[in-house]
Amino acid sequence: MSNLILSGVIEITGPHGTGKTTLALGCGAHPSKMLIFDNDINGRGRYDELRQSGTPLGSFIDLIAIRESIMNKNSGRYRDEEFYLAFDQLIDNTPSNQFDVAIVDTWPEIGKACRSYVEVNPKEF
Repeated sequence: MSNLILSGVIEITGPHGTGKTTLALGCGAHPSKMLIFDNDINGRGRYDELRQSGTPLGSFIDLIAIRESIMNKNSGRYRDEEFYLAFDQLIDNTPSNQFDVAIVDTWPEIGKACRSYVEVNPKEF
């Protein structure tokens, strides 16, 4: 267990290029204990730099590729609800004690998918 100062859900917001990914990566957890959901093609370079330097990342999940697979499956149509289900399944299949930190880089697309899923399936909530 790392010595993290804060716990819970922490949202970091700001304009593109202001260091949100860098701040998240500097949270105190070792990169090998980070679960990274990458949903930002612009921020991907930081993760590539870490891998190229030999820094082990705990788990790197390419959410952009998941969105593209949903579109391919649906003949080019993208459904937020399917993206939510795919993301939810990834979370459910992650062992609770495997990582110290989960980084979702970035959240707005996932938040939109969550909202769409709730709107389509209100009786589940």
